[in-house]
Amino acid sequence: MDIRFINVEHSVKFDSMEDAIKEANRLKMIMDRFAKRTELPFSCLFAVSQLSLRFGEYVMFHNGKKGRPKRKAVSKRVLFAPPETVQPHLHIIIAYTKQEKIISNKLVESITRKYGEGTSRAYDITNTNPLYYFQYVVRQSGTLRYVRDFTNIIPIDFKKMTRISTKQEDDIYFHANNRKDAIFRYPVG
Repeated sequence: MDIRFINVEHSVKFDSMEDAIKEANRLKMIMDRFAKRTELPFSCLFAVSQLSLRFGEYVMFHNGKKGRPKRKAVSKRVLFAPPETVQPHLHIIIAYTKQEKIISNKLVESITRKYGEGTSRAYDITNTNPLYYFQYVVRQSGTLRYVRDFTNIIPIDFKKMTRISTKQEDDIYFHANNRKDAIFRYPVG
């Protein structure tokens, strides 16, 4: 089976994280309904990001207790400090097998209708290492929304891939310990 990937560029920057999450939820609902109606084999990931990978990333912390590990944003530049942020924005990845124009056009048209011309485009990223792009998106995104493949043809599960791609730590996570340009301010104790 030939699985291909599309990156849908959403060039709108949001005023707040809540606005970006509402937009991700809106697009997820549209694609859920579209997937059930058309029965096309595809899966989507909508990632809401407020971090730049230059300043920080999301890491899973296991605290030894039962339950889901905490996913926290950590700074790459200042130890024990929250990372610097940028304006909230969306990243969208689609995995599909056929009829990519119908799938990507549905998202592009919805974004264009709401925000105007030139706010969205679709790119095929199959030949440019889609796994690297996926890891880049997951490491900087705090909120993730998924549309699963209702036909069960595509063996890719973005939700499981997200858990595997996120760095896992048990205690304190030190970013770039050996970098010469790392700036660490230890907590006053």
